[in-house]
Amino acid sequence: MQILLKFASNNDNTFEDQNIRRIQGTVYKKISDVVTTCLENHPKLEISDFEHFCFSDIYANTRIKDGLTPSKSEGYLYFSTSLDPVISELCSVLYKEIIVFSNSRLQCTSIVIVDNFIDNDSIYISCKSPIVVELDSKTGRICESCSPTDDNFLKLIKQNLIEKYNSLHMPKIDDAKFYITEISKIEKFSKKYIENRNLKKIEREVNGYKFNCKLSGDKRLINMALNSGLGSKNSKGFGFIKKVN
Repeated sequence: MQILLKFASNNDNTFEDQNIRRIQGTVYKKISDVVTTCLENHPKLEISDFEHFCFSDIYANTRIKDGLTPSKSEGYLYFSTSLDPVISELCSVLYKEIIVFSNSRLQCTSIVIVDNFIDNDSIYISCKSPIVVELDSKTGRICESCSPTDDNFLKLIKQNLIEKYNSLHMPKIDDAKFYITEISKIEKFSKKYIENRNLKKIEREVNGYKFNCKLSGDKRLINMALNSGLGSKNSKGFGFIKKVN
């Protein structure tokens, strides 16, 4: 499932470009807290299942105020998950939720749930948050981010999707066809996120890539990609994809 959240602020400049990164951190934190509570309350799910959530970047919804002045008091983001049982509770908690950011008060004004299941063996997608694919170095500590043109990019994405699928479904998949082709409009982004390591919160910055492409192959993996994202760190705001015509 994919969910579209729309927000409105009491300030016209809340969703200006210079604020977007900090707003994303604030909104991600609020949604993460709500998701964690929903998982804790569900008898068959665990907090570790948070890895099956994926978030897009936040986008401003610019409108013209008083017929002349641009206003960026509204914004939106998408998130998706393969965990259908928690969606209803999650949306009911988030709707009308107030999120305080600096001197602004953001309120979730609209929630749209989209059943994005596909029964085809190929789709075209657009990345709505950077895709991060990291290859562990020999030390096991430092990771090198792969670009879409790297030979390891597809291999690691496919491996990640199979692992996520197998954690939720039986029978498990040993291998399956999965391809990323017709890649276009590649853009490189550096994005920060908070990582918990040894009981400490550490800010990391990684390189990710946005692009348009065609996904083809096993329908189970394509649907997993739509619901849980491509690449790693999906629950931290990376790898959200959306179907396009």
